[in-house]
Amino acid sequence: MYANALQMLEQDQQAKLKEYESIDWNTLKEDDPYQYMLKKDEYNDVKAKMDNARQQQTLVQQQQQEQAMRARADFVQDQYSKLIEQLPEWADKNSTVKDDIRKFAIDSGYAPEEVEQLADHRSVLILKKAMEFDKLTSKVAPKKKAVKTVPKVQKSGRGKPKGEEANNKAKVKRTQLRKSGQVKDAASVFYDML
Repeated sequence: MYANALQMLEQDQQAKLKEYESIDWNTLKEDDPYQYMLKKDEYNDVKAKMDNARQQQTLVQQQQQEQAMRARADFVQDQYSKLIEQLPEWADKNSTVKDDIRKFAIDSGYAPEEVEQLADHRSVLILKKAMEFDKLTSKVAPKKKAVKTVPKVQKSGRGKPKGEEANNKAKVKRTQLRKSGQVKDAASVFYDML
């Protein structure tokens, strides 16, 4: 709120300064030296208030940045302790887990700057689990399914011998020849005999 009030004060003072830009100072000094001195003092007061508001804004911004940096540092420290609690090898200087996770994250599409900015311990733990899962699945190649040969399905009941089926067809054609007496049916019967 204080920063907003300072900004409004600065804008107000800038508007007042614009009023003094239209004054012809040389003419006013020659025509009315007393009015010149009053206007000049007012102008200096407005300018001093505006400069003071700007300085105060700069101080407020610096304080806000320092607070944000302290809050970030506290957050990072808290997350680091939680990470060490859940992943003790992170603190071990001989462990390669940091480098492995960093390399995995970059290989997975993270920019190096993004990896350096990771502060939440949960993100690091998720990356570690994903890395371990990838290592596990790359070692175990998926099995190829064996294709089984399926035997031909037979119809239920008693099967007919091949010769019997040919005899049945010949009988049907002879019966047809007796009924019709046509040359076409006779030719079909003789053709099957050959």
